[in-house]
Amino acid sequence: SGHSVVAVQPMFGGTAAVGLRSLSISGLELRTSRPTDEPVANFMSSGTAVEAAWGRQSGALQWGGTVRWLRMESFIYASSGLAFDAGVAASLLGGRLSIAAALRNAGSMNSFNNASPNLPTTFSAGVVYRPPDVASIGTLTSASADFSERHGTVVRLGAETAVGDVVVTSGTIVSKEVTAFSGGAGVRVRALTISYAFQLASHNLGMPHLIQIQITLP
Repeated sequence: SGHSVVAVQPMFGGTAAVGLRSLSISGLELRTSRPTDEPVANFMSSGTAVEAAWGRQSGALQWGGTVRWLRMESFIYASSGLAFDAGVAASLLGGRLSIAAALRNAGSMNSFNNASPNLPTTFSAGVVYRPPDVASIGTLTSASADFSERHGTVVRLGAETAVGDVVVTSGTIVSKEVTAFSGGAGVRVRALTISYAFQLASHNLGMPHLIQIQITLP
């Protein structure tokens, strides 16, 4: 089961937030190395995060950060620690160009059953550009990259073209684990919007297709 609560309040010239998240799984069984043996005991695993965040916008610049206390428990073992997030974003060229960078999950955890859990510390950077429309054709391009010890470098590229009520999208992701390409299109006719998307990937798990029909009521 999981629970989450967040409170937001303008404060110190920006916006502050405090939150609590928890997730637990009960009914787990401790067994010996022989699968046919009866359970030795039943136990529960849980994780809790208490966080405080603050952010501010000044003209075209936005920045903020989060401090997070973490605790995980499983059977007779437990570990706790602190993690930090920080990010900055800027809107340039009258809002047509947006750039951003963020550092997530920087911190450490205490020992858990003789081993210290490694937080998935990740540095991310991205850019989005929307050039002026040409003959009622609007385009948007984006590029981003994540850098982490766990997943290495992950690069994402995307593009969107809109012609009237028709939108065509495409994107790709390249990493040491998987390379994938996705594409799609959508058309809007008054209150009805029909969209289709697909993905090709190197994991050989098949080719997913997504069809969405949306009706917007007045």
